[in-house]
Amino acid sequence: MVPVAAYLTCRFRVIIPDQIGFGESTHPVDADYSPPAQAKRLRAFVRALGITNLHLGGNSMGGQIALTYTAFFPEEAESLWLLCPTGIWSTPKSAWQTTIEKTGENPLLVRTPDDFRTLLQMAVGSPVPNIPAPILSILAERRIKNYAPEKRIFEATFSDSVEKRVAGLTTSTLIVWGGNDQMVNIEASRILDGLMPCSQVIVMEKAGHVPMLEDPAWAAWDYLKFRAALG
Repeated sequence: MVPVAAYLTCRFRVIIPDQIGFGESTHPVDADYSPPAQAKRLRAFVRALGITNLHLGGNSMGGQIALTYTAFFPEEAESLWLLCPTGIWSTPKSAWQTTIEKTGENPLLVRTPDDFRTLLQMAVGSPVPNIPAPILSILAERRIKNYAPEKRIFEATFSDSVEKRVAGLTTSTLIVWGGNDQMVNIEASRILDGLMPCSQVIVMEKAGHVPMLEDPAWAAWDYLKFRAALG
């Protein structure tokens, strides 16, 4: 979310926390990584900052956590910005899910630098630029070290559905999907839009699973228009 935040900080106070298991936070192997547990940790974090109402945004599992937070505490979330959220599993299988079913291997779990390149190819909608081998190795090493927690995180993500949880939720919501998302079928955007009566969908046709990284200016512009319409 950092690249897109550069377009937002002139208008809003932007806070980008690392949930446990991600980024620079701790990565305990035995933690509860389910979206409900992560949502409750997020609420404890914002309460510690003295925040009682907020506008939530999240990509992938972050979107699943944001949806769960809002379902649990609807009076605290002013709006939602969901970028290819996981947790909508009644769709046709995506390329990612099909690969897991056929091979028994999750292509987003990284054991080698080659695995990391495969992850990048699946995450983005356009060809991955040629990353110099030393840089690729450094980036991959972080994911390799985090293999065991990430395996648990993916298991927690797959085992949790938000569909019943958010049905009828009236929070104003902007749903953004990459037209070339290989990880979660784009049909999920239509399902989510149907479940939430105050939502709208924008498709970034050339983007993949991380549209706010692939075109941060476009993603930010759409979000600013959405927020302006909320008044």
